Amino acid sequence: MPALKAPVYRPPLAQHLIFAVFGLVIYAEIISGAYFAIDRIGDELARPKLDRSVDGIFNSYDGKSRIGWNRSVSISRNWSGNYHVRGSLTPPPGDTTPDQPPPINVDFQTTEMSQGEYTYAKYEYQTPKGTINGMVGRETTGYIVGYVFKKFGFILIPFGLFGLFVLVVWVKLLNRAGYPGYYALLPGVNVFYVMTMAVKGLPKAWLLMFAMFVPGVNSIAWIFVSLGLARNFGRSTGFAVGLILMPMFFLPVLAFGKAKYQPDAIADDEEDADEDE
Repeated sequence: MPALKAPVYRPPLAQHLIFAVFGLVIYAEIISGAYFAIDRIGDELARPKLDRSVDGIFNSYDGKSRIGWNRSVSISRNWSGNYHVRGSLTPPPGDTTPDQPPPINVDFQTTEMSQGEYTYAKYEYQTPKGTINGMVGRETTGYIVGYVFKKFGFILIPFGLFGLFVLVVWVKLLNRAGYPGYYALLPGVNVFYVMTMAVKGLPKAWLLMFAMFVPGVNSIAWIFVSLGLARNFGRSTGFAVGLILMPMFFLPVLAFGKAKYQPDAIADDEEDADEDE
């Protein structure tokens, strides 16, 4: 029987729009999540500096010794990026004398002024000996990203190139089944349509799709996916074993190889065999 060519899948306009919105939402979440994670790093780097600034205020407050007193500092950050710093230096419980200095309670907020690679958190606090002005440098998101690339770029670049190669493999694999290549860019959507390449019928594809995201179960699901992909591409069971154990090597063979994606032909052959029996 002559080989059948995979039908070209033409999604309706509504599906294009839904997937476009879905992709924008997913990537907006990824980018914003990465931004806030890096911003958190800058925040964690700034807090110890502010903590040391409180010690500077304690030591310069009135020049009186408070060795052995209880120290407490809390630092919070509001939505605008400014810090609210509270600190106290109090004598141990029961350790009071009439001539000892009074406890110190510090409470101030910073104001930000961006300058190049840093955001400078400025503060001002009034003490009996005068006004204390301070400034704490806080690394910006751009500075942290640049530092990471400078230090670890030789590791990140190969990973980025490998990720690009994987993306091309997904695009080619989906194209082999007639699906639009941009589906490879959509998390979840790309997995679902590879499931449809492995099994016949949407219920089975959805079942495998959900199974792929369940730890432990995903390994079993991948066995069924590998067997289905090998069968629909006219490959042997040995090739399916290769897909199961080393997908990073065998999926590119399916994507760039000469084997035709012929799920309908396989189904027809099975029906003919049943009729002959």
